[in-house]
Amino acid sequence: MKLVKDRKTLIVGYGQDGIVLKEQILKNNKKIYVITRTILKKKEKNVSFKKLDIKNKKEVFKYLKKFNNLNIYFFATHNISSTGKENSEVFIKNLETNVIALVNFLEFITKNKKKKFRFFYASSSHIFEKSPILKQNENTTPSFVSYYALTKFLGLEICQYYREVKKIFCSVGILYTHASKHIKKNFLIKELSTKINKSKNRVVYVKNINSKIDIMTSDDAVLAMRKIINLKKPDTFIISSGKLLTIKKIFNEIVKYKKIKKKLKIKSLNTKKYNTTPLFGDNSKLRKTTSWSVSSNLKDTIKKVLNWIK
Repeated sequence: MKLVKDRKTLIVGYGQDGIVLKEQILKNNKKIYVITRTILKKKEKNVSFKKLDIKNKKEVFKYLKKFNNLNIYFFATHNISSTGKENSEVFIKNLETNVIALVNFLEFITKNKKKKFRFFYASSSHIFEKSPILKQNENTTPSFVSYYALTKFLGLEICQYYREVKKIFCSVGILYTHASKHIKKNFLIKELSTKINKSKNRVVYVKNINSKIDIMTSDDAVLAMRKIINLKKPDTFIISSGKLLTIKKIFNEIVKYKKIKKKLKIKSLNTKKYNTTPLFGDNSKLRKTTSWSVSSNLKDTIKKVLNWIK
């Protein structure tokens, strides 16, 4: 995997993508700064952790003043599981993060253009969760029903405003499903693997056997972000594998990888037909602009994920 040239890096939000980005950049022995919600006791070489209230404009401005020529990756968010229920509290937290905190960083960059900061915002494919378009691209009209998607859409719009009106370097990545060794318990491949291991009657049940997913590794997704932030001009890009896979196909690949001899069947819990359009990204703009490509096929991706969760 060819690495791009990095400058000094600030990671805002230390979840899966922040950790993978840190791991990639450390290979080049670059200094990394990380803003987190909580104090991390563990010390790492070339990594400086800082607990900071990113909603507080004064704190953000004071912290950023010491930097010049900085790449900022904004990953901060408040996720819920695919089976969890949203509530007003989560909505408010995401508004505070994807609107108020985001604007704090962009305002500082706007008022300090001589520092030549570059900014990347991680939006989400969930802004298309109700889109009738089979394959979404950067010009697809957002259509969504969740609070989470709403705030990610607002973040995208804010970034585009600051890029076009305030003339700062502010790029956006609309991220589709991706996985790393830091995946959560409810991740699809991990969940299927667990169900296969526990199956007693040789039948594994899922919500919808025909549902489809656009999936890649976090290593590929993060490399795309690094290429985007190092372009001459800022822009918005779809970051996806560009391939659509059925749950059944993923299930079959897991069974093959595990070398399970007993015959297993996969069935839907709900037999009604689903007409929802899958989240399927057109990554052609990203590939053409940055020469980026997905390094892992389905078999390799599943192999990596299953090795991570052992």
